Amino acid sequence: TDVGALEGTVRSAAGQLRRPLEIIVVSRTPESELDRALKAARGRAEVQLVVVPGGDDALARTNEGVRAARGQYLCLLEAGELLERTHVSSLVKQLEDDTAAWALSPATARGGLRAWLESGSIHRGRFVVDRERLGTFPLSFAEGVPLGEAMFFTRLWALFTPVMATGAPTFDTQRVLESSPAALREVLKAR
Repeated sequence: TDVGALEGTVRSAAGQLRRPLEIIVVSRTPESELDRALKAARGRAEVQLVVVPGGDDALARTNEGVRAARGQYLCLLEAGELLERTHVSSLVKQLEDDTAAWALSPATARGGLRAWLESGSIHRGRFVVDRERLGTFPLSFAEGVPLGEAMFFTRLWALFTPVMATGAPTFDTQRVLESSPAALREVLKAR
């Protein structure tokens, strides 16, 4: 795990306006080595931080995080993905105003499922799922299978039409985070 990239992601997640908030970090890196990255979330009011050890398979780690999560709404992130402060609250608002089981951010909504999958970069943070509305749908990725992530989203989209968020994008994957604290501060200062 790139600790600098993880720090940026945890910091942007902990800065969400939506409260209460639970942040699950699943990493192969021992928790003691993640201290700098997790500092942004520790001690914040209404933010619960849970660290779960994970193995080598990225989708297995994602499944571990989903199993550890307790909230109604779920937004999956990878190290290096950054959110505007309103990202989760705006997608949850879309869900509250609709009957959909999941909401997609504006950047994703423009291209639809096919464009999202064909881009080769499925950024999980671009959606929020309402776990109560999914019912018995298994919120898990096929582990050790090529295109396991794409298969999950294809099934999800086929069974549950998402609500498409409007407005400016609130999710950023364009910036490359470096491990240096100065580079991270520069990216976060722009938020």
